Amino acid sequence: MSRNKIVLSIIMLIATVFVLYRLGFGQRDGEAYSVFSAKGDGASLLYDTLKALGYPVAPSYAPADAKMNPNDAYLIINPLDFTGEDTAQIVEWAKRGGRMFFFGTEYPTALDYALSEGFSFYDIDNLTVYQVGVGEIITGYAGDVANAPLMADSYYGEVIAYILDEWDAQNVFFPEYYHGYRASENFFSTLPLIVKLCAYQLIIFAGFFMWRLGKRFGKPVPYYEETERAGDEHVRALARLYAAAAPRKKKGALHHHGDSERNFR
Repeated sequence: MSRNKIVLSIIMLIATVFVLYRLGFGQRDGEAYSVFSAKGDGASLLYDTLKALGYPVAPSYAPADAKMNPNDAYLIINPLDFTGEDTAQIVEWAKRGGRMFFFGTEYPTALDYALSEGFSFYDIDNLTVYQVGVGEIITGYAGDVANAPLMADSYYGEVIAYILDEWDAQNVFFPEYYHGYRASENFFSTLPLIVKLCAYQLIIFAGFFMWRLGKRFGKPVPYYEETERAGDEHVRALARLYAAAAPRKKKGALHHHGDSERNFR
């Protein structure tokens, strides 16, 4: 293998490791009840299992509001800074057909109190199912769906999967906005992981290729700088020329003058 190929292979390996790091591989110590945390109080087990089973799950970085697509389902686990306005927005969205799981660290939650006043409901063990307009909101205890409890007993994970089958939502979002991940969502952030990986590698490879094209090939060519010229150099050269020519003119003039005198005589 040539030296260039070895260097290129090493650079691509480093680039791959960097891309995986940027995409979050190996960083599973996020906030409590976050899908980015593999700790006992994280929610990565539920998220990763649903994804492995083929459910269209994805993290979301925007707050829940009435403008959400009612054909999508949402799963919120112990949200931080969750206000009464957020509750009102979710209720309006559910009335149009939205469906959501909401797990809090206390049971019943503030959302339970808000929903129990105007909507019918029934219980499934620690879960409460509310019929909100043409949609549904299911509330429960966050401790039942964290990593450590699900490792010991997968019951609530199975219930969630069963209900998601019934809902048949286009997408199932985990709003990580409420765990501090509030980067604005854009087209690139919604792309599949493999597409992001290829895009990062293409960018790095293109940068390396352009850098490589900018390097010289072959032996170095000596560079000679032009001798700097003074602005009045030609004047001094012309003056020296006249100075050298002046004695010759005088001798020539005397010679012609002597000939003229002899001719006159």
